[in-house]
Amino acid sequence: MNRALIALLFSTVLYGLLGIYSRFIGIDFGIFFQSWTRNFIITLLIVPFFLFNFWKQIRRKDAQWFVLRSLGDLVTMVSIFVVFNKIAIGTSYFLFYAGSTVGGYLIGHYFFKEKITKQKLTSLIIGIFGLVLIYSLSLQKDKLFFYLLANLAGLSSAVWNIFSKKVSKDYSVAQIVFIDSFMTGLLGLALSILFHEKFIPFMLNSQWIANILFAVNSLVTSFLVVYGFRYVEANYGSLILLLEVIFGIFFAFIFFKEIPSLYALIGGSLILTAVIIPKLKWPTS
Repeated sequence: MNRALIALLFSTVLYGLLGIYSRFIGIDFGIFFQSWTRNFIITLLIVPFFLFNFWKQIRRKDAQWFVLRSLGDLVTMVSIFVVFNKIAIGTSYFLFYAGSTVGGYLIGHYFFKEKITKQKLTSLIIGIFGLVLIYSLSLQKDKLFFYLLANLAGLSSAVWNIFSKKVSKDYSVAQIVFIDSFMTGLLGLALSILFHEKFIPFMLNSQWIANILFAVNSLVTSFLVVYGFRYVEANYGSLILLLEVIFGIFFAFIFFKEIPSLYALIGGSLILTAVIIPKLKWPTS
């Protein structure tokens, strides 16, 4: 097994831990506070990388893409943090992927002129059916807002991921991650002040330790994914990353004894099938 494949597999394990970190941090730590502190931790951790990577001046036309990605990053991580703390982690992952799939198709079509092929249309129909199944058969009415928030997190993650195409070829990974984390941290700090969140001083408790581990996790996965996709075929690599859901459900069971409902599993399986279909090579004749 080559190193690039190992890198992608390890990244899925780390991604699967995000729900666990979110639960240990908890809502009372501050929805925006946890975000801006974590992003500034990432910013500090990445500074040493500039000893080996030259900083490239940002072109004016690229600034808008960095801002847009940071907005997408903030909405994604704040939304999914709340969702992980309010509904089952497995269901959160399924709804997140449904949102990211729909968002990916819409952004690809309207901003990158990507065609909605029969393959993609089939995928979209299956994904929507899976989403309807989860909403209609496993939905708790008092959790509706959080179900929708999980979809929003997925949609905004599509913004964050897809618009990286605008800058990924021109700047180093270290610089992109640094700018992304710093700008997201500033936005989170502004919102934290606006909503009068309390400032929690650093101490060696479970919340701060989980937030620091979350930051290290985010930084490591950023580099693992970039390294992995450099040597592994994009479609194959994307399929490997879906293991994140499996690990997420596994860790949720280990730490919190959570098991998704039967209908959530069926609907989630359809959503994951919808993600897989466009990455398969269909016969052209």
